[in-house]
This record gives sequence, structure tokens and C-alpha cells, in this order.
Amino acid sequence: MRMTSLFGSIVLVAAPCHGAVLTGWNFSVLTGGTGNWGASPLTAAQVASGVSSSGLTRGHGVTTPFNVAVPSGCWGGTGFDGAGSAQQAALDGEYVSFSVTVASGKSAQFDSIGAYNVRRDSNGPAYGQWQYQIDSGAFTDIGFILLWGTNYSAAGNAQSAVSLSGISALQAVGPNSTVTFRLVSWGALTSGGQWFLNQTAAGSGLDLVVNGSVNPLVGPAPGAVGMLALAGLCVRRRRF
Repeated sequence: MRMTSLFGSIVLVAAPCHGAVLTGWNFSVLTGGTGNWGASPLTAAQVASGVSSSGLTRGHGVTTPFNVAVPSGCWGGTGFDGAGSAQQAALDGEYVSFSVTVASGKSAQFDSIGAYNVRRDSNGPAYGQWQYQIDSGAFTDIGFILLWGTNYSAAGNAQSAVSLSGISALQAVGPNSTVTFRLVSWGALTSGGQWFLNQTAAGSGLDLVVNGSVNPLVGPAPGAVGMLALAGLCVRRRRF
């Protein structure tokens, strides 16, 4: 927003700081093993200054049986019941989610969800859909329905980055607002089918990231308030 007085321009905008990782997770640290599905919520490995993250959380329909061998470098679950749509899967709690909250005095811009990897077994859910929610509003689909692929090995199935830059509601999220991202999955053959967010490569890099910027809100320049007051006085005098 730009305000103009008799003495020039006074800018009331957010000063951008582009190209940051707003939040991200590293799955390579998860050791797997019998019943070791990883924490829920799973604390983010990186969070930008000016925002906070709720952690990566399983929906109420995603289960973690204690007697199942979990691959290392994976975070996910089972219990997907073969719902036929994203809407039904969401109602059944068959999703994973996380939230990003903007700090007071800041605004945030969401650019993309970085390239990531999904691993599943042959009975696991075959389809997925990213969605977002702002505060307590309705969830809105992001892009198109995704196919999780048929590589059941440790290499998993590479997924392309998800652009957020065309979503106007995510380009100037104000102070104290919360954006929740939800990844819904459905189309499992059996409820025992497994689905995971998979490490993209060996090492300590981030495997799931949200990219964007955190922008400090900038008020009037020094003396600007007085200038505005003087400008208003001049306008009032002219009316008489």
C-alpha cells in the first residue's frame, strides 16, 4: 500500500526478504525398525525467523501399528481404507499436515513446496492431493490430483515441486495468521497398505520444504506522521 502526501510519498509496505526456507524436515535421521514410525508431530529441522511451525502431524485416520517393520528414512503410516476421493479421505483423517504461523509484526509469502519423494507398498494409497487452509477457513485444493507411483523400493517415487506463487491468498499472509498445509491420500487396496514421505537422498539435507519469504512490516519513515498531520492541516485551511 502506498500513501501520498503534499510532501511526497510515504510507503507503508512489507520489506521483502526473498528465497528463504520457511520450514523443512529431514527424514534421513529416522532410523526405522519395528513400530518406529517417527514422532507425530515431527519437529521441523529448520524454521525461518518470523514464523513458527506446528510440526508434521498424522491425521486421525493414519495408524502406526507397533508390530510393523518401518523402513529407515521414512515418515508415514498405514490405515488408509481405500476412500474414493480426496473429500472422503479428508473426512476419514487420511492425511498428513503441518501449519506455519506468521509472527506479530511480520507478513509471509509462500512460493512453493519443494520437490519431495513418496514411498509406498503395493497396497498403499495410490493418489494424493495437496490442500491449504488459512486460519479456520475451508481447505482449498492446490493443483491437480497426484499419482504416487509404483516404485515400491527404497528409491521411492520422486514428486515435482508444487508452485504456490499463483495463489493470491498465500502471497501476503498477515501477522498472527496460520496457514495449514494438508496432504490427503486415498485409493489403498487394503487398510494395511503403507505410505511414507521418503528421504530424497542420503545425508542431512531437507527432504520436505516450504519456500517463501518473511517480510517485516515497515511503518512511516521518521517524521512522516508529523508531515501527514501538517498536510491535513493545509487541506483543512484551503477549505476555508
